[in-house]
Amino acid sequence: MGVCICGKEFADRVGGGRTKRHCSVACRQKAKRDRDMVKRITLMREQRSKLYIVPCSLDTANAFVTLLHRHNKAVPGAKFCVGVTDEAGHLCGVAIVGRPVARNLDDGFTLEVNRLTTNGTINACSALYGAARKAAFDLGYRRLVTYTLMDESGASMRGAGWTRVAEVQASQGWHSRAGRKEQSVYLANKWRWETINPEYARNKARPTQIVLPEQMHEQTDHTQLNLFG
Repeated sequence: MGVCICGKEFADRVGGGRTKRHCSVACRQKAKRDRDMVKRITLMREQRSKLYIVPCSLDTANAFVTLLHRHNKAVPGAKFCVGVTDEAGHLCGVAIVGRPVARNLDDGFTLEVNRLTTNGTINACSALYGAARKAAFDLGYRRLVTYTLMDESGASMRGAGWTRVAEVQASQGWHSRAGRKEQSVYLANKWRWETINPEYARNKARPTQIVLPEQMHEQTDHTQLNLFG
């Protein structure tokens, strides 16, 4: 007698001296799917071990975005950039992190992944989102956000610990400067994703505003000032 993956006992000998390993066709198919999944996970881990997070300048990141990004252009500034390379040192992707584009989110403790581009290397997106998250939280930021188009799955964000939180309506266009050009991608609805620094959940006393030293003596009521207005 043999024991199937489902826990049932069955006669493991059939005619012609053949050995039977599963009690039914369904169990045999499930076992095959499980083996295939293990192979895929093993391959992903091997690929992941061949990727390395590296520092990256804004000029290099913008050049990479201009060359490979599907619908966005270079950005004028950033807080920091990170890159990911393979074992040979070839740049496989970049992430540009800066202030949130939406001014209601720009509270001084929130950053946004403004651009993320890869050349299609497996796990490069998740590696960059994870690195951006760690760097932002190590710098003391409370929240990191980014956006995807409605037809993008967001699997890379989920793999890096992000959560989809809201649907954002399409922009009505820029009106701050005559003749200013806008990218067509801004005219489409998007998903907003975010990840929260767990230190803020663990330490409720952690400040979420900044008091400037030269202004402390002026604050007789000790009211804290938002450094970013």
